[in-house]
Amino acid sequence: MEAGIRRLLTGGVFCALLLTGIPRTQAQGPVITKSDAAEAAGAVVGAGALIVLGIYFAVHRNHSISGCATAVAGGVQLETDDRTYTLIGNAPEVKAGDRVKLAGKKERAVAGAPRPFFVEKVTRDYGACTAHAAQ
Repeated sequence: MEAGIRRLLTGGVFCALLLTGIPRTQAQGPVITKSDAAEAAGAVVGAGALIVLGIYFAVHRNHSISGCATAVAGGVQLETDDRTYTLIGNAPEVKAGDRVKLAGKKERAVAGAPRPFFVEKVTRDYGACTAHAAQ
């Protein structure tokens, strides 16, 4: 998804540059009309908006995961379909035995241990885990 956003932003900037770089030939020299100034201002504002959106999507990496919370000796873990995460941060809000959706940040993995997940908030509590999800 990130590559698609980059292509979209690159294409938008390229189109804005093409619109502002069209040469105009006139016999008596360059005459800037109000419509030319409006086009240039629109292209600059559009390029600025694309740059701001690009920076936002490049920096803003809020992850969410959902799974079944289980109690372990060191705290609480979240078991998803394919991974197990050790919950840190606002983990006391997560109750063992509940299926929850969490917003936060995936931390760097440590060899031999479940990947840590820094919990910012509980997005949704689906209630108790089903027998199939707990297996």
